[in-house]
Amino acid sequence: MSASCYLIGGTRVLTQCGARLLAAGADVRGVFTDDPAAVAWATEHDIPVLDPRGDLATTLSGAPFDLLFSMVNFRILTPEVLALPRVAAAITCQVAACRRSPS
Repeated sequence: MSASCYLIGGTRVLTQCGARLLAAGADVRGVFTDDPAAVAWATEHDIPVLDPRGDLATTLSGAPFDLLFSMVNFRILTPEVLALPRVAAAITCQVAACRRSPS
């Protein structure tokens, strides 16, 4: 049985991670995005594109799912949304270059 998940966010970070999830056999049930590259990627893979400004809790409550990935997402996710995935885990991805602190 493959893990079911939703993706929230955009840019190449989302599309590359999404591609790896699909390659690993994940069931990507939807992508909350308005990023053109992410919309094109999801459409190409027959994955529903969902409104990132809508009521996430209501949309995600429709059926149980395993994981929720938030990548380059500027929306703060509520505790209600974070409690919905069956697997409670947090993954932080830093995509910006780290600045060197002055010596």
